[in-house]
Amino acid sequence: MDLVDAIDEMRRRVDGEMLPAMLEVAEGVVEDMKSGHTFTNRTGRLEGSMQHGGASGSIFRGYRVEVFARMPYASFVDEGTSRSRPYPYLWPAWQRREAWAEGVVNAALAQAVNF
Repeated sequence: MDLVDAIDEMRRRVDGEMLPAMLEVAEGVVEDMKSGHTFTNRTGRLEGSMQHGGASGSIFRGYRVEVFARMPYASFVDEGTSRSRPYPYLWPAWQRREAWAEGVVNAALAQAVNF
């Protein structure tokens, strides 16, 4: 195997490990959003709409995964309005999960380069 082939193989291995790791991180953040929010959950619709999108990207372009709530008023709860204070749920969930997410990513990278 020459250098170019070795680099291509490493890229494939990293991408193969990182995309599932990004989904795992997103699932963890969504779980934390649902269980750690401070707003009063009257109907359960906002909490029920919290989810993540698919992971995308590559080692060259970077990786991306979206975490969101689909209710039209979700940003009003998270960021507040002129009439109501904010009840942030997205950023605090990420902050609580950040160290764990770093461990997930580190484990995925270690798995990718361990051959």
